[in-house]
Amino acid sequence: MKYFKPLSSSLIRFGKGMILIYAILFIGVLVFQSCKKDEVKYIDGAAEKFLSSVKKHSSVIKSIQVNHVNKAISNYQSTNQTFNTQYNNNDEQFAYITFSDVPTNPQFSYDINGMANLIINYSGNLSFQPADSSFTFLIPVSQVTNSLNPLIVESKLYLNSRGLTNADIDDMLAEEGGQEVDLIPFATGLAEYEKSGEGLIGYNYLNLIATSAYAARSVSDCIMIALGVDAIWALGGSNAKSWSKSAIKKAFGSVAKRFLGPVGVAITVTSFGLCMGNWHP
Repeated sequence: MKYFKPLSSSLIRFGKGMILIYAILFIGVLVFQSCKKDEVKYIDGAAEKFLSSVKKHSSVIKSIQVNHVNKAISNYQSTNQTFNTQYNNNDEQFAYITFSDVPTNPQFSYDINGMANLIINYSGNLSFQPADSSFTFLIPVSQVTNSLNPLIVESKLYLNSRGLTNADIDDMLAEEGGQEVDLIPFATGLAEYEKSGEGLIGYNYLNLIATSAYAARSVSDCIMIALGVDAIWALGGSNAKSWSKSAIKKAFGSVAKRFLGPVGVAITVTSFGLCMGNWHP
Protein backbone atom coordinates (compact mmCIF):
# COMPACT_ATOMS: atom_id res chain seq x y z
CA MET A 1 0.00 0.00 0.00
CA LYS A 2 2.89 2.36 0.63
CA TYR A 3 3.59 2.45 -3.15
CA PHE A 4 -0.01 2.88 -4.14
CA LYS A 5 -0.39 6.57 -3.32
CA PRO A 6 2.75 7.75 -5.14
CA LEU A 7 1.77 5.61 -8.14
CA SER A 8 -1.75 7.03 -8.11
CA SER A 9 -0.37 10.58 -7.90
CA SER A 10 1.89 9.90 -10.87
CA LEU A 11 -1.00 8.56 -12.91
CA ILE A 12 -3.08 11.60 -12.03
CA ARG A 13 -0.28 13.96 -13.04
CA PHE A 14 0.24 11.97 -16.25
CA GLY A 15 -3.48 12.11 -17.00
CA LYS A 16 -3.61 15.84 -16.41
CA GLY A 17 -0.59 16.30 -18.64
CA MET A 18 -2.21 14.33 -21.46
CA ILE A 19 -5.42 16.32 -21.12
CA LEU A 20 -3.41 19.54 -21.35
CA ILE A 21 -1.56 18.28 -24.43
CA TYR A 22 -4.81 17.28 -26.16
CA ALA A 23 -6.35 20.63 -25.25
CA ILE A 24 -3.40 22.47 -26.76
CA LEU A 25 -3.60 20.33 -29.90
CA PHE A 26 -7.36 20.90 -30.16
CA ILE A 27 -6.95 24.65 -29.83
CA GLY A 28 -4.18 24.52 -32.41
CA VAL A 29 -6.45 22.71 -34.85
CA LEU A 30 -9.18 25.29 -34.31
CA VAL A 31 -6.74 28.14 -34.90
CA PHE A 32 -5.39 26.41 -38.01
CA GLN A 33 -8.89 25.84 -39.38
CA SER A 34 -9.80 29.44 -38.62
CA CYS A 35 -6.73 30.71 -40.45
CA LYS A 36 -7.38 28.32 -43.32
CA LYS A 37 -10.97 29.48 -43.55
CA ASP A 38 -9.82 33.10 -43.77
CA GLU A 39 -6.83 32.44 -45.98
CA VAL A 40 -5.83 34.90 -48.68
CA LYS A 41 -6.48 33.71 -52.23
CA TYR A 42 -5.32 35.46 -55.35
CA ILE A 43 -5.42 34.27 -58.98
CA ASP A 44 -3.23 36.16 -61.39
CA GLY A 45 -5.19 37.65 -64.31
CA ALA A 46 -8.64 37.30 -62.73
CA ALA A 47 -9.01 41.06 -62.18
CA GLU A 48 -8.08 41.88 -65.78
CA LYS A 49 -10.51 39.27 -67.10
CA PHE A 50 -13.36 40.62 -64.99
CA LEU A 51 -12.71 44.27 -65.90
CA SER A 52 -12.68 43.30 -69.57
CA SER A 53 -16.13 41.81 -69.07
CA VAL A 54 -17.31 44.98 -67.31
CA LYS A 55 -16.13 47.06 -70.24
CA LYS A 56 -17.91 44.76 -72.69
CA HIS A 57 -21.27 44.80 -70.91
CA SER A 58 -21.04 48.50 -70.02
CA SER A 59 -21.53 49.35 -73.69
CA VAL A 60 -25.09 48.02 -73.35
CA ILE A 61 -25.74 49.53 -69.92
CA LYS A 62 -24.60 53.05 -70.76
CA SER A 63 -26.71 53.23 -73.93
CA ILE A 64 -30.04 52.65 -72.14
CA GLN A 65 -32.31 55.59 -72.91
CA VAL A 66 -33.73 57.70 -70.06
CA ASN A 67 -36.30 60.46 -69.88
CA HIS A 68 -35.04 63.85 -68.76
CA VAL A 69 -37.87 65.48 -66.80
CA ASN A 70 -37.91 69.28 -66.67
CA LYS A 71 -37.78 71.09 -63.33
CA ALA A 72 -41.41 72.22 -63.39
CA ILE A 73 -42.63 68.64 -63.65
CA SER A 74 -40.07 67.54 -61.07
CA ASN A 75 -41.44 69.96 -58.51
CA TYR A 76 -44.98 68.88 -59.40
CA GLN A 77 -44.47 65.15 -59.00
CA SER A 78 -44.68 64.86 -55.21
CA THR A 79 -48.17 66.42 -54.95
CA ASN A 80 -49.87 65.16 -58.08
CA GLN A 81 -51.14 61.57 -58.13
CA THR A 82 -51.96 61.71 -61.85
CA PHE A 83 -48.35 62.55 -62.64
CA ASN A 84 -47.09 59.70 -60.48
CA THR A 85 -49.44 57.28 -62.23
CA GLN A 86 -48.51 58.40 -65.73
CA TYR A 87 -44.78 58.93 -65.34
CA ASN A 88 -43.65 56.79 -62.44
CA ASN A 89 -45.14 53.36 -63.10
CA ASN A 90 -43.79 50.15 -61.60
CA ASP A 91 -41.11 49.85 -64.26
CA GLU A 92 -39.68 53.37 -63.94
CA GLN A 93 -37.72 55.00 -61.17
CA PHE A 94 -36.84 58.63 -60.54
CA ALA A 95 -33.16 59.44 -60.15
CA TYR A 96 -31.59 62.84 -59.65
CA ILE A 97 -28.23 64.36 -60.41
CA THR A 98 -27.68 67.13 -57.86
CA PHE A 99 -25.15 69.97 -57.93
CA SER A 100 -23.73 72.38 -55.43
CA ASP A 101 -23.52 74.81 -58.37
CA VAL A 102 -25.84 74.02 -61.26
CA PRO A 103 -23.88 74.05 -64.55
CA THR A 104 -24.94 76.39 -67.33
CA ASN A 105 -26.06 74.58 -70.47
CA PRO A 106 -24.32 71.27 -69.76
CA GLN A 107 -23.95 68.93 -72.71
CA PHE A 108 -25.28 65.45 -72.05
CA SER A 109 -27.16 62.69 -73.84
CA TYR A 110 -30.48 61.25 -72.66
CA ASP A 111 -29.11 57.89 -71.58
CA ILE A 112 -27.25 56.33 -68.64
CA ASN A 113 -23.97 57.59 -70.09
CA GLY A 114 -25.35 61.12 -70.16
CA MET A 115 -26.18 60.92 -66.46
CA ALA A 116 -22.68 59.62 -65.75
CA ASN A 117 -21.29 62.52 -67.77
CA LEU A 118 -23.08 64.98 -65.49
CA ILE A 119 -21.48 63.24 -62.52
CA ILE A 120 -17.92 62.98 -63.81
CA ASN A 121 -17.51 66.08 -65.95
CA TYR A 122 -19.90 68.49 -64.20
CA SER A 123 -19.28 67.46 -60.55
CA GLY A 124 -22.79 66.10 -60.05
CA ASN A 125 -23.87 63.57 -57.45
CA LEU A 126 -26.37 60.76 -57.79
CA SER A 127 -29.38 60.94 -55.50
CA PHE A 128 -32.78 59.34 -55.21
CA GLN A 129 -34.22 62.36 -53.39
CA PRO A 130 -35.21 65.52 -55.31
CA ALA A 131 -33.48 68.81 -54.60
CA ASP A 132 -33.79 72.35 -55.93
CA SER A 133 -30.45 72.07 -57.72
CA SER A 134 -31.03 68.78 -59.49
CA PHE A 135 -31.75 67.30 -62.91
CA THR A 136 -34.52 64.72 -62.86
CA PHE A 137 -34.57 61.50 -64.87
CA LEU A 138 -36.92 58.56 -65.27
CA ILE A 139 -35.12 55.23 -65.65
CA PRO A 140 -36.59 52.00 -67.11
CA VAL A 141 -35.88 49.55 -64.27
CA SER A 142 -36.49 46.24 -66.07
CA GLN A 143 -34.21 47.15 -68.94
CA VAL A 144 -31.48 48.22 -66.54
CA THR A 145 -31.87 45.06 -64.45
CA ASN A 146 -31.65 42.80 -67.50
CA SER A 147 -28.49 44.56 -68.68
CA LEU A 148 -26.84 43.97 -65.29
CA ASN A 149 -27.58 40.23 -64.99
CA PRO A 150 -24.49 39.05 -66.93
CA LEU A 151 -22.24 41.15 -64.68
CA ILE A 152 -23.73 39.58 -61.55
CA VAL A 153 -22.45 36.23 -62.79
CA GLU A 154 -19.04 37.69 -63.67
CA SER A 155 -18.80 39.44 -60.30
CA LYS A 156 -19.32 36.16 -58.48
CA LEU A 157 -16.63 34.50 -60.58
CA TYR A 158 -14.19 37.25 -59.69
CA LEU A 159 -15.00 36.95 -55.99
CA ASN A 160 -14.49 33.19 -56.34
CA SER A 161 -10.97 33.99 -57.49
CA ARG A 162 -10.44 35.86 -54.22
CA GLY A 163 -11.42 32.82 -52.17
CA LEU A 164 -15.16 33.36 -51.64
CA THR A 165 -17.35 30.40 -52.51
CA ASN A 166 -20.88 30.96 -53.80
CA ALA A 167 -22.10 29.95 -50.33
CA ASP A 168 -19.81 32.62 -48.81
CA ILE A 169 -21.26 35.19 -51.19
CA ASP A 170 -24.84 34.20 -50.32
CA ASP A 171 -24.02 34.48 -46.61
CA MET A 172 -22.37 37.85 -47.17
CA LEU A 173 -25.45 39.17 -48.98
CA ALA A 174 -27.76 37.91 -46.23
CA GLU A 175 -25.62 39.24 -43.39
CA GLU A 176 -25.20 42.70 -44.91
CA GLY A 177 -28.69 43.05 -46.39
CA GLY A 178 -27.26 43.51 -49.86
CA GLN A 179 -28.64 42.71 -53.29
CA GLU A 180 -26.84 40.70 -55.95
CA VAL A 181 -26.48 43.83 -58.09
CA ASP A 182 -24.38 45.36 -55.28
CA LEU A 183 -21.70 42.79 -56.14
CA ILE A 184 -21.05 44.58 -59.45
CA PRO A 185 -19.64 47.94 -58.28
CA PHE A 186 -17.99 46.14 -55.36
CA ALA A 187 -16.15 43.64 -57.56
CA THR A 188 -15.36 46.38 -60.09
CA GLY A 189 -13.67 48.55 -57.49
CA LEU A 190 -11.77 45.62 -55.97
CA ALA A 191 -10.59 44.39 -59.36
CA GLU A 192 -9.34 47.81 -60.47
CA TYR A 193 -7.66 48.26 -57.10
CA GLU A 194 -5.95 44.89 -57.61
CA LYS A 195 -5.06 45.39 -61.28
CA SER A 196 -3.78 48.93 -61.18
CA GLY A 197 -1.40 48.31 -58.29
CA GLU A 198 -2.03 51.92 -57.35
CA GLY A 199 -4.39 50.95 -54.58
CA LEU A 200 -5.13 53.42 -51.85
CA ILE A 201 -2.02 53.04 -49.71
CA GLY A 202 -0.92 56.51 -48.71
CA TYR A 203 -4.12 57.98 -50.13
CA ASN A 204 -5.13 61.32 -48.64
CA TYR A 205 -8.31 60.26 -46.87
CA LEU A 206 -9.09 63.87 -45.98
CA ASN A 207 -10.00 64.33 -49.64
CA LEU A 208 -12.91 61.96 -49.11
CA ILE A 209 -14.42 64.39 -46.61
CA ALA A 210 -13.31 67.74 -47.99
CA THR A 211 -14.37 67.26 -51.61
CA SER A 212 -17.06 65.69 -53.74
CA ALA A 213 -16.76 61.92 -54.03
CA TYR A 214 -16.89 62.35 -57.80
CA ALA A 215 -14.19 65.01 -58.11
CA ALA A 216 -11.83 62.48 -59.69
CA ARG A 217 -8.17 63.43 -59.69
CA SER A 218 -6.59 59.98 -60.07
CA VAL A 219 -7.37 56.31 -60.64
CA SER A 220 -7.84 56.03 -56.87
CA ASP A 221 -10.75 58.45 -57.12
CA CYS A 222 -12.30 56.29 -59.85
CA ILE A 223 -11.99 53.29 -57.53
CA MET A 224 -13.73 55.33 -54.86
CA ILE A 225 -16.68 55.91 -57.21
CA ALA A 226 -17.22 52.15 -57.38
CA LEU A 227 -16.55 51.27 -53.75
CA GLY A 228 -17.69 54.38 -51.87
CA VAL A 229 -16.00 56.18 -49.01
CA ASP A 230 -16.90 53.77 -46.20
CA ALA A 231 -15.61 50.70 -48.03
CA ILE A 232 -12.27 52.39 -48.58
CA TRP A 233 -12.06 53.18 -44.88
CA ALA A 234 -12.92 49.54 -44.12
CA LEU A 235 -10.07 48.29 -46.32
CA GLY A 236 -7.67 50.69 -44.64
CA GLY A 237 -5.42 51.16 -47.66
CA SER A 238 -3.96 47.66 -47.48
CA ASN A 239 -2.46 45.88 -50.48
CA ALA A 240 -5.27 44.38 -52.56
CA LYS A 241 -3.49 41.06 -53.04
CA SER A 242 -3.30 40.54 -49.27
CA TRP A 243 -7.04 40.86 -48.56
CA SER A 244 -8.56 37.97 -46.64
CA LYS A 245 -12.16 36.82 -47.01
CA SER A 246 -13.13 38.58 -43.79
CA ALA A 247 -11.66 41.88 -45.04
CA ILE A 248 -13.56 41.56 -48.32
CA LYS A 249 -16.82 40.79 -46.52
CA LYS A 250 -16.36 43.76 -44.19
CA ALA A 251 -15.82 46.09 -47.13
CA PHE A 252 -18.92 44.76 -48.91
CA GLY A 253 -21.08 45.74 -45.96
CA SER A 254 -20.22 49.37 -46.62
CA VAL A 255 -21.15 49.05 -50.30
CA ALA A 256 -24.46 47.33 -49.50
CA LYS A 257 -25.42 50.16 -47.13
CA ARG A 258 -25.40 52.60 -50.06
CA PHE A 259 -28.71 51.02 -51.24
CA LEU A 260 -27.94 51.72 -54.88
CA GLY A 261 -30.36 49.22 -56.41
CA PRO A 262 -30.18 48.35 -60.13
CA VAL A 263 -30.48 51.96 -61.32
CA GLY A 264 -27.81 53.23 -58.94
CA VAL A 265 -25.49 50.37 -59.86
CA ALA A 266 -25.88 51.04 -63.60
CA ILE A 267 -25.08 54.73 -63.15
CA THR A 268 -22.20 54.02 -60.75
CA VAL A 269 -20.54 51.45 -63.02
CA THR A 270 -20.93 53.75 -66.03
CA SER A 271 -19.48 56.65 -64.03
CA PHE A 272 -16.53 54.46 -63.07
CA GLY A 273 -15.90 53.59 -66.71
CA LEU A 274 -16.15 57.23 -67.78
CA CYS A 275 -13.77 58.23 -65.00
CA MET A 276 -11.26 55.54 -65.98
CA GLY A 277 -11.54 56.67 -69.61
CA ASN A 278 -10.35 60.11 -68.53
CA TRP A 279 -7.16 58.56 -67.13
CA HIS A 280 -6.70 55.66 -69.55
CA PRO A 281 -8.46 56.61 -72.82
